[in-house]
Amino acid sequence: MRSGLSRRTWGWALAFAALGIALCFVPLFDLLGYEASFALALAASLAGAHLGAQAVWQARTQAAPSTLAQAEARPFRAVLSLFAATTLRVWALLFLPLVALSLNALRVRNCDYLSGLAWFVVLPLLSAACASAAGVTVGLLAPTRRRLTATVLAVAVVFGSLLWGGYRFYVEPPIFAYDPFAGYFAGSLYDEEVRIAAPLLWARAYHFAVASAALSACALFLDGKKLALSLRAARGRLPLAGLTLLFSLIALGLHHDRARLGFQRDTAQLARALGAERVTPHFVLHYSPRGPFAKDIDRYAADAEFRYAELHQLLGVAPLGRVDAFLFDSAAQKGALMGAAHTSIATPWRRQIYLQADGWPHPVLMHELAHVFMGRFGDSIFGVSRRGLAFNVGLIEGAAVAASWDGTPSELTPDQQVKAMREAHIAPPLGRVMSLDFLGLSAAQAYAEAGSFCRFLLERDGPKTFGALFHAAGDARAYPRLYHKSFAALEAEWSKQIDAVRLPADEAALARERLSRPGVFHRVCAHELALRRQAAQEALAAGDSARALQLLRSVCADDPDEPQNRVAVMDTAYAAGDRAATRSAALLLIDDPKLDSTLRSRAQAMLGDLALTSGDRAGAAAHYRAALSLPLAEDAARLVTAKRIAAEEPPGPIADGLSRYLVPPKGHRDDALDLLDLSELVRAAPDRGLFHYLFGLRLAAHDQPARSAAELTLSLSSARALPDARFRRAALRQLGRARFLDGDLAGARAAFAELAKDPRPSVRREATDFLARIAAELTTRPADSRNDAR
Repeated sequence: MRSGLSRRTWGWALAFAALGIALCFVPLFDLLGYEASFALALAASLAGAHLGAQAVWQARTQAAPSTLAQAEARPFRAVLSLFAATTLRVWALLFLPLVALSLNALRVRNCDYLSGLAWFVVLPLLSAACASAAGVTVGLLAPTRRRLTATVLAVAVVFGSLLWGGYRFYVEPPIFAYDPFAGYFAGSLYDEEVRIAAPLLWARAYHFAVASAALSACALFLDGKKLALSLRAARGRLPLAGLTLLFSLIALGLHHDRARLGFQRDTAQLARALGAERVTPHFVLHYSPRGPFAKDIDRYAADAEFRYAELHQLLGVAPLGRVDAFLFDSAAQKGALMGAAHTSIATPWRRQIYLQADGWPHPVLMHELAHVFMGRFGDSIFGVSRRGLAFNVGLIEGAAVAASWDGTPSELTPDQQVKAMREAHIAPPLGRVMSLDFLGLSAAQAYAEAGSFCRFLLERDGPKTFGALFHAAGDARAYPRLYHKSFAALEAEWSKQIDAVRLPADEAALARERLSRPGVFHRVCAHELALRRQAAQEALAAGDSARALQLLRSVCADDPDEPQNRVAVMDTAYAAGDRAATRSAALLLIDDPKLDSTLRSRAQAMLGDLALTSGDRAGAAAHYRAALSLPLAEDAARLVTAKRIAAEEPPGPIADGLSRYLVPPKGHRDDALDLLDLSELVRAAPDRGLFHYLFGLRLAAHDQPARSAAELTLSLSSARALPDARFRRAALRQLGRARFLDGDLAGARAAFAELAKDPRPSVRREATDFLARIAAELTTRPADSRNDAR
């Protein structure tokens, strides 16, 4: 307490204690894990830089002559002592928030304390070491007796590194960042599988190599008598020169291989990693020549141009140059190359979008492209809805949902989802949604509500007014100026529109089940449990069903209030062939009165599968009927209906073939056998529309549009019609797609024109979207082809 350094250390101790206590009351940061360690790494870096520079200043101004003489004789030891003393001091300071967060585990569930300790080591402890090295280096480089100068310069190094990371985020695709002081910025908030992976360890090795090279260089050039650096001091210090060269070569080698090691990439490296590109009038498509996009790249290119034209017509603006679309083979490849494994990303300021393979038409292409288009209305730096430091995330995401209204498939429209949330009393306040608070809400709820309100504004006064609101970042004063009504008045007007939305009871129940899930900030051990679920999937894919079940049961134990965990146990036990565990999990779901009826319907359907595969056809039919009496998503309802028909089928080859196809025994699913079973069913009962329907879907999955269309046409005209309207909708939808892919635009138009009359808004949206696609295709065809199509 007597020295200035001690006072500064005690000051940092109070700051670290306060930070540790504060983190205990911030969701997601309140347990020892990635987020808390990230915050502590930033604080430790500032402390390390400050105290390292001050340690040099104090030694320079207060050291005895004998100490300076010893530093001259043993420069490496002198520098290492300054570095070690500072690092250990900061590590001691970090013990305070570590204790606070550890004790907080008594109040907030921490599912893997050892994993949290690993993050604590890799982020704040190593960041403290890097910052201490920077502080000592800057202190020795700045031969001044002014205490403040050395501190400012040392802290400036930390902020400079962070600014450099921000600059790289601005100019390059990767959304992750590896920094010597911040440690690791994971990127997307919605990607929960955050782990200590090889790229982070390589990055830390690189940071340590750079710090070691800096410290050894300081020792090489150290004038011990002045505790300052001098070129003349290096004479005769060949071992230190060799050590400095060694660390420098290691750092340079790691920097050279940074893309291969995965901790830093730029646009050119990303394009080379994918390997192929296709240029269109408005796009440069980057894709793997051996990946899922390659075979149908012409189709994806045409789809991108179609979406571009739609957005141009809707918004009245277009990007100023070609859009770079990076098309990744899988979520895993996307996560490794640029981050955001399970989150699609757009960067309006660079006119780039990043998508993983997810079928054709790509379900989120228009949404991400809409972000780029809205960049024309956004601020001059990021092209988003920003005013100063205020980012209106609700407007940013809501605008994309609104602009891609018909181009993003979903069971319910955003309006219907908002209606369901209101009926369930879980709708967040619109004011919070249309602000930065968007990020703290459930993603499903926030996206639906923001999209619904933005679509209302877009349709009410057109894109020019909406674009001006976007540019103003939704400032409260902008609403009266642009819409001649306050935000509250517009909200009331929009609410009346939502009140008029019709939503059947079963659809409301389905929406409630999906929309009630909490956001990442309010989930139990969000990252750790997400990693366990992913590990369970990997174990099941590798054939280790026992390991998969063990992991999922541990998830249930740590988060018993999340019913989806128990559903995962049930599904995994069935896939593993554990009939007893499957039945037990299903019965627990059925008997829990707190669960949503949609989950009980899934459990009833599972019990039906168990009964059907064991030969109890009457019991299976009863369970399937019970499932169908509860709310089910339309695709699930079709599957359960088909299984009920299989269970009620008279014993014989048809019943056996249909049951074998719909509920295959464990390990017996085979594409060739499936096609054989379906072809035999069609031959055995050519008058049954269900068999033609199933065969048509399977052929479509094998990219056989002409043969698929033929079977689906027979399914719609067979003497024994499809089971219900849900099957007819699905058959028409797939028939329209198959005909479009086969080049039969007239036939595709007829199918989608019928769907456009459907009472379900989501079905009409998709039909309208395809009719517009067909019209666009007709305008680009030669005249003789257009005549044939008509």
